[in-house]
Amino acid sequence: MEHKPECCDFCSSSGVSVRFETQQFEYGGGDDAVLLTVDVPVYHCAACDSSYTGEEAEDIRHAAVCRHLGRLTPEDIRAFRDQYSLTQSDMADLTGHGIASIKRWETGNQIQNLAIDRYLRLARIPQNIQLLKQMESARHSEPAFKTNLDARQLQESLDFKLRPSKQHKVA
Repeated sequence: MEHKPECCDFCSSSGVSVRFETQQFEYGGGDDAVLLTVDVPVYHCAACDSSYTGEEAEDIRHAAVCRHLGRLTPEDIRAFRDQYSLTQSDMADLTGHGIASIKRWETGNQIQNLAIDRYLRLARIPQNIQLLKQMESARHSEPAFKTNLDARQLQESLDFKLRPSKQHKVA
């Protein structure tokens, strides 16, 4: 989603135009470094002759890295949530991943590792999302731990105390 600035970031002039430019950037380091190519919006101010990119360009570069790594992009993850009308909190409950992680993946602050990426791809399948919903529902309907103790056993378990540990001298 392109967002043309109303004024120049440098001189505040309103004479800003936008054009798409093909750029290359290096991802990785050493022998693993690769050159990725993207088309990004570049803003140009006629008043001060400055050219610059914005947040959209960073999002495009991030998506290119995700595609290079074979990972879902932030947009893909948001689309998955939207497809099933899930909030970030709902998705966290459903998948067992923390809401902070989901926010980082969707904002592009972190790329999910391979195992999580595969899990998210599998979770997008309708039968699997249904299974996850059933698992989450069952998790809330049964106590996490239950036992059948008579009154005497219950009292003994309540009276249980750990023994103090013996201090060992280190030579």
